[in-house]
Amino acid sequence: MKPSRLRAIPSVDKVLLALGDTGLPRPIVLDVVRRELRILRTQKTIPDLDAVVARIRAVVLDLRASRIQPVINGTGSDSLIAFKPDTKEWVTIRVPYPLGFYTRGMDGRIDDPNAGWKGRGLWAANNDRVVWLHETGKGTTSQVAHVQLRPNPLAK
Repeated sequence: MKPSRLRAIPSVDKVLLALGDTGLPRPIVLDVVRRELRILRTQKTIPDLDAVVARIRAVVLDLRASRIQPVINGTGSDSLIAFKPDTKEWVTIRVPYPLGFYTRGMDGRIDDPNAGWKGRGLWAANNDRVVWLHETGKGTTSQVAHVQLRPNPLAK
């Protein structure tokens, strides 16, 4: 009797061990591994362990790059400030609003978990203590900006 081709699919534990530390919480990595192994079961040929791990590592790295990073509002400035843990750098995000954009509150939101970076966003409100004292005068209301962070400049 021929051994089943499905026996060539590595176990979840073996893949997790080969991946090592990914910088993501284990339940998220576990979900990615299980999903990718489920996809392998539908294929006619099963690649070797190294190819499977490389494919899963690429998916995990894409997911990690698309995650929203710690962000603080630059109260008193016209920016949001994000921390990149992998490079230990602070990145300044400016809203191109001609009259100044002074954030008081913000919210990170995932609108579509399957859309990658396009389904995630950072919402920040332009709230000064008295918004009608801006250059636009009495009756001026707050604005909300939706910021999306690409994993790299050429991401589509």
